[in-house]
Amino acid sequence: MTRKAELASIVTASALATFGVTLVNFARSAGVDVQVGITFLVFLIAFGGLSLAVQRWAPKASPLLLPLVVAITGLGFMTVYSLDVRKAGLQRWWVLIGAAAAGILLWLLSSRGTSVVRRYRNLILLVSVLLLLLPNLPTGWGFPLRGLEQGGSRLWVTLKLGGSFSVGFQPAELAKLGLVAFFAAYLADHQRALREVHRKVGPFSFPEPRQLVPLLAAWGASVVILIWQGALGAPSPPFPG
Repeated sequence: MTRKAELASIVTASALATFGVTLVNFARSAGVDVQVGITFLVFLIAFGGLSLAVQRWAPKASPLLLPLVVAITGLGFMTVYSLDVRKAGLQRWWVLIGAAAAGILLWLLSSRGTSVVRRYRNLILLVSVLLLLLPNLPTGWGFPLRGLEQGGSRLWVTLKLGGSFSVGFQPAELAKLGLVAFFAAYLADHQRALREVHRKVGPFSFPEPRQLVPLLAAWGASVVILIWQGALGAPSPPFPG
């Protein structure tokens, strides 16, 4: 797939997300309104701009990934829009913020390289595990940052900013990004050792176990934490493949 095909796929995926919003409006007897146009513009600006950033700062990146991200984001947005129009409006802002953050990250990595991620991969792993543990903070203690149990699982934390205003978020979502960075850095540093076949079990070939232990330990610890928190319904941490 060429970059022009990538951009065409992004436009198509944005149009499909907009079409989904239109269908929801028709189901509500609302018809085509301003929400439809805003949705298309937001997706086009966010991901079209991100596509240009990829072409500028990561020209060797696979052109298949970004259209898939747009399609998945569109499906998620349609789900939110069908449930709550107001929250869907907030979600559009998050799409723009996320695309801008991704563009800034691409610029930083292109100017400084990925060596900083490789150098601090173990620190990134530690921070990711601590983020997964944050929801286990006591709910009733006196600090502004508190764990929150909902539906029998502990996935949320609340940060009190003053008065009655507080912000809730799931630190596991940030932890997943950190785990992806750790796995990518580890695989990049050990790709030659992992490719070489050292052991065979029947028809299957495996690298040396010591090369796999850090990956399995990081992934296994993350899954154990989610089980401990009663969050089996949450998406599991990414496994390097």
